[in-house]
Amino acid sequence: MRTLSKIDIIKEKILTDIQNGLLKPGDKLYSRHQFMNRYKCSRGSIDKAVCELERYGIIYSRQGAGTYVAEKQASNGEFRKVYLISEFTPMTAFSPGSLAAEIQHYVDCSLCCPRDININLQKIASPGNAVIWERPDYSQMMIMDYLRNVGVAQLIIHRIYGDYDYVPTDSKSGIKAGLEWLTGHAGKNIAYISSKAQTKYPYIAERQLEFYELVIRMTLKVIPDKLFINSDRYNCGYKEIEKIVNALFDSKNPAKGIYLDNFLMAEPLIAMAEARGMLPGRDFHMLVFDFTEKLAGTSGVAMICQNMEGFNGKVIEWILQENRTPMHEKILPRLIFIE
Repeated sequence: MRTLSKIDIIKEKILTDIQNGLLKPGDKLYSRHQFMNRYKCSRGSIDKAVCELERYGIIYSRQGAGTYVAEKQASNGEFRKVYLISEFTPMTAFSPGSLAAEIQHYVDCSLCCPRDININLQKIASPGNAVIWERPDYSQMMIMDYLRNVGVAQLIIHRIYGDYDYVPTDSKSGIKAGLEWLTGHAGKNIAYISSKAQTKYPYIAERQLEFYELVIRMTLKVIPDKLFINSDRYNCGYKEIEKIVNALFDSKNPAKGIYLDNFLMAEPLIAMAEARGMLPGRDFHMLVFDFTEKLAGTSGVAMICQNMEGFNGKVIEWILQENRTPMHEKILPRLIFIE
């Protein structure tokens, strides 16, 4: 987990006291001695933390009288700078560079890798800035809470955490439309291939729960010996895929409908099936969550494609808000298939 510096932690504690009402606008802050006892830190660290909060306008000093909590100022909705934080993963259709360029038309924007947040934290953590997180994981929650406490607006793309502003995919609607297509061609008994849920990829568990809820509501049946949960989403070996293919297409009860929420496995799985003489569109139909160009136009395969243009539009809408209101919206994906 990424850690904060001692000065950042002190600032966080002061801001938490302000947020919780222990320190109210106009209240005098603790003396340096009280600070040192309360936060168990040195006077030098306290001085630096107070100086930074004063520079942000959160507190102010009166010569000879002490330091006080400032009155809150109304925001005009404009940001001085936007930081787009993304892993730049080439396996997804999301293009942080393209989004950053679009944001740049309206406000200064910088791209930042999650591993570089600590290096840039002092620049980012200034009221008037905004942060857009692309698929943050749980290890970044402490940083997110800290930024919120110093007055930095934040929007999360592809995730939902607490009451932060968010714009994720409406996975349930996409899966429902896909399952209606799949069962319309292959019947209500289906095979299911997924990945083991991990804290780094919270969307896996979310999609699994949505899938099983829809199975119940749509009165579908997952075939017990055709349910597969892979241990590693991004590193599924040849032998593991071969084992799955053998189970899917055994001679006694071959699968007719397959739902696969790990799109990385789709192409090798279909290639192995074809090597056995099992063709998509003729012998089976497959639903895949997410889009992979290599399967575009393949008969008998439908892909739940996330609407990246919709995400970009919502990000720009959020940035250009004149009066800040919570944005809790989901983007409907598209179902792409060839009959």
